[in-house]
Order: sequence, then structure tokens, then C-alpha cells
Amino acid sequence: MTRGIIAVIISASFFASCAIKVNVKKDAKNSALKSGDQASLNAAETKDFLKQLDGLRTTAADLVVKELSRSDYVGAFRNAVRKYRTFIIEKSGKAVVSTDSFYTDASKQCRSSGLSLNLDDNNEMLGMILKTVVLAKISEADVAKINNGLAKELQAVVQFITMELGVDIQGTSTASEENGIKTTKGNVKIKLKPIEGETIDAQTKRADEVQVLNLNFERALAADMIGTFMATMDLAYEKDGQPSEATGTLSVSRVKDLEQHVHDVQMSMGVKGETPAFTRQIIVKDVPKDSMKYEFVDILNPGKTSESRNPTIIDLKAGTQCKGSYVADIPKSDEGKTTTPSEPVAPTPAPKTQTPTQSPVQSKTSPTQSPVQSKTSPTQMK
Repeated sequence: MTRGIIAVIISASFFASCAIKVNVKKDAKNSALKSGDQASLNAAETKDFLKQLDGLRTTAADLVVKELSRSDYVGAFRNAVRKYRTFIIEKSGKAVVSTDSFYTDASKQCRSSGLSLNLDDNNEMLGMILKTVVLAKISEADVAKINNGLAKELQAVVQFITMELGVDIQGTSTASEENGIKTTKGNVKIKLKPIEGETIDAQTKRADEVQVLNLNFERALAADMIGTFMATMDLAYEKDGQPSEATGTLSVSRVKDLEQHVHDVQMSMGVKGETPAFTRQIIVKDVPKDSMKYEFVDILNPGKTSESRNPTIIDLKAGTQCKGSYVADIPKSDEGKTTTPSEPVAPTPAPKTQTPTQSPVQSKTSPTQSPVQSKTSPTQMK
């Protein structure tokens, strides 16, 4: 198993559905976490939003065009936009609450099942939206930087998006590469338009008329999947017949500090002008010298008085998830000394006034500062 793959999948799943469940399942031939009943722990088989965006650089142009021309692509794209709008509205209005009894039941130290990744169609909605808007608004010069083969097909692709998908996309997207870092940016407004032959109810029709999704995103990718994704979103909609606006931030970072990969995922959503109602952070780290183990920390409401921090160790070989952390905080008198990972130790509850872990984690090998540095923090969004 490739080091760090589990965290990439966790990151993508968290972003799309914010309903983290992972099955820790031991297989007789190859112990591994299973996502759902059939999907295996294989990055090539996952359908996360970053894979869709990054895939524009590696997928042959004719296959991209073939995907767009699928008979169900129009319906899939329009449903993705509607699902994501609903997702933003729902999450902006309520605080995240843990429904996983494993974290709250003090009598349970380990479990061998129950943590499942939910890699279903909901995990594709953001990726499909990002991929489509990039293709719709990118220039011929920039699309060649993503995929040279797409430059010849761009006119047909743009015509299909604007004529067949029934979507009004305003804004820009760009692509660049410098010092081995591939960057894709976009700042767009997305609004669905009526299309002939689509049967929808009056409520959905009204939502299409008034809901406008604004996405501002940047993806920076270097070798070994080291990279960052940062996005802000605003959604204009109606609540009780009155104009309202939801807003949020998303960030994913994967950096390498010496031999350890650190994955940090943060999400924040709320009503614009108010303190975010929904905040969540997940941190996943490789355990040094043991490629079958990962530190997995799920933080609900980071930085708030209601913060709940749940550190665990995922052991792929044993097929278990156990509470605790491998390395405790190092006292100042011991700074600079080398520590060796040992067996998991029980976590110490964080004080309610504790600030969230700084994220995304920065290291000397981080590909770029810009995607992960934002003036708007997940816990201070106004």
C-alpha cells in the first residue's frame, strides 16, 4: 500500500459529504480499510473531487470528450449543482454534532469496524462542478498547459457546456506550471438555466431561478501528490421567501515533513456576516517507521468552546482503530530531543479555550504558500 493514500481518500470524502465513516476491515490476504461494501482502498478507484480536477492533466483528451458526451452527463451535472447547493444551505444552518458513539463511549478503547468512507455519488458533486467550470472558462493557451490534447477540442467542449448543460457560468479559470508546481485557479458564478425536456417540481424550478453559486478556488499540485486546495464559496438563496446568503471555506493540504506525510482538511460554513455554524477539521499523519499505521484526529467545532477532539490510531495490519496518540506533547525542557513512537497513549482532553491546530501544516517541502494562506480563517468568517 502506498504511504499516505488513506489520508488522501479521507480528505476527499470529508469534503464532499462531511459524513465520515470508515470500515476498518481485516482481510485474510491483505489487511486494509474498506470504503463501503465493494470499494477497495485504492486511490485510482476513488471518485473524489481532487481526483476529478487533477485528472484533467492526465486523462487523454478523447476520453474527456467521451465523458462529457455521455447520455447522462447533463442530468448528472445539474443534479451535482443542486445537491451541492442544498449541502451548503443545510450545513450553514447547524453546528456539527458527533453521532459516532465510539468517540463518546469511554468503555470502548478500540474497534474493528465502523469507520467507513462513504464513497458514493455525493463525493463526486464538487469535482464534477470544478472540472466543468475550468473547461468552460479557460483559454486555449491555458488549457494546453493542463492537457495539450484538450486545446484542439476546447471549442467543442465549451459549446457543449454552454448549449447542452443549461448553465450560465460567469468568470475565469487559469492554469500554470512553475518549478514543478501545477496550479489551477478559478473564480466563477454558476446558475442553472431551464432546459427543454427536464421534468422538475416547482420548488426545484424556483431554486434554479434564485440560487447563484460563487466559487473561488486554487489547486497547487507537486510531485508525490504533495499539494494544497483552497476554496471559498458563497451561495445566494431564499429563506422563508427572503434573500439570504450562505458562505464557507474548504481547504486540503498534504505536505511532507522529513519522512512523514501530514494531511489536513478543514471546512467551515455559515450564514454570511455571522459566526460559522459548521466547522470541522481532520488531520491524518503517517506514523514514522510504520507504514501500516496512521494518526487520525477528528476535530468538531475547532477553536470553539464546544470543540471536541478525537485522536485515534488506525492500524491497517491489525484492522483496528484505537483511541490515543503516538507522540504526546514534548515539554519545553525536552525540546530538541529525539522521541521514538511507542504504543498508543490515552489522549488528554484539550482545554475548551485551546486554539485549533495550525493548518494546513507548513513544511520546507510545501509546494506553495498561496493556496493555504487565507485572510479568512475557518473560525473567523465574516
